[in-house]
Amino acid sequence: MCEAVGSLRGLGVVIGRQGRGLCVAEADNFSDVLRKALVPQVASPQGWRELQQLRAVIEIGSIALAVDLITTEEIIRLQTIVSEMKRVMKKIKLDPKGASKAYKEMDCLFHQTILAASHGNFVKQFHGVLLDYFHAGDLYGQAPTMKGLREHELIANAIADRDTDQATMHLTDHLKPQLKAPCE
Repeated sequence: MCEAVGSLRGLGVVIGRQGRGLCVAEADNFSDVLRKALVPQVASPQGWRELQQLRAVIEIGSIALAVDLITTEEIIRLQTIVSEMKRVMKKIKLDPKGASKAYKEMDCLFHQTILAASHGNFVKQFHGVLLDYFHAGDLYGQAPTMKGLREHELIANAIADRDTDQATMHLTDHLKPQLKAPCE
């Protein structure tokens, strides 16, 4: 028990308060806690697989709430991101590395915008930490494809139409490779 509490303290999940015992730490450092907790996961293929699956589960689980709560400004942002992704894809043959990096940044913004639309701070922070790992380098990333671009467009259109079923279906299809990520 003492060892578990010590680990939680080390991660910053709990803090000791004079006369009050252990308390859950402030939500503001939630991202830091997650980063510390997830670092061991990235050391193995199995850990990466589980992080990929966790990311997919968070996104798919949040899409209905995001569709219900998304603002007009957030819809416009999603559509603008998709337009930018299209522009970047046109340059992929001229500058594969640069265009791939720019597309990856747009991809990250797209998924962050959807999660932000759910208006859940913990979910948004958790997802942000996961995306940081996936988009930090090309090691576990895939090159952008027209299929992926089309999937983003379908997701954005379904959200703009406030069609939860279609948004969920398209997002699930888009994230299926992560749900079935092989263990290397």
